[in-house]
Amino acid sequence: MTLLNYFKRLLPQPAGGSVAAATPEGEPNVAEKALFLRIEDFLLTSKLYLDENINRNTLANQLQSNENYVAKAIRRNLQMTFNEYINSLRVAYACDLLSDSANNTGIVKIAAECGFKNRISFYRCFMAIHGISPTEYRNKNKK
Repeated sequence: MTLLNYFKRLLPQPAGGSVAAATPEGEPNVAEKALFLRIEDFLLTSKLYLDENINRNTLANQLQSNENYVAKAIRRNLQMTFNEYINSLRVAYACDLLSDSANNTGIVKIAAECGFKNRISFYRCFMAIHGISPTEYRNKNKK
């Protein structure tokens, strides 16, 4: 399985239904869906989400788009904020590192490698997504 497919499997699936036009429920329109696919492809291939200083403006500039359009495309397609999406990608990457039996890197170093500015924010995000600590995850999921 490619890393791209691994991340896609871990992320929540976009809202179902037609993408022809936005609805009051917040379904993405065609332009938002297209922009989101560009965002997702760019982030997963460039791994820009690992940069601890990434923000909406940085990503929008890379995609030659507007930061509000980027945020709206993510929100409409994933029902997540920009930061929630970036952190979910980071945690998914951390899971890959933690599951590798050949990787004995410490949790704090993995957190930094995944773009988290400190151990506390890493643990908080990891626990929110998986319900267990990174150490518990590592112990349960060694390949």
